Amino acid sequence: MNNLGAALAKLIAMTTGAALGILLARLYEKIYNERLEEQSQHDKTRYAQGLPPIDRPQAYPIEYVQEYQEGPEV
Repeated sequence: MNNLGAALAKLIAMTTGAALGILLARLYEKIYNERLEEQSQHDKTRYAQGLPPIDRPQAYPIEYVQEYQEGPEV
């Protein structure tokens, strides 16, 4: 009987963890999509005014990208 109770407790814990994971993933996705939509609307407004979109930080500096595209110096 003790093994059955432990197995049931583990099953409930795993199910609860999975449900919470799904809920958190949905919440994160909703917030992320709302932010992307706001950014898109903002960029559309700037474009309509003849302004460029806001510069966003790049993952790699321009110099690194150019060096990578040209290849290593020999």
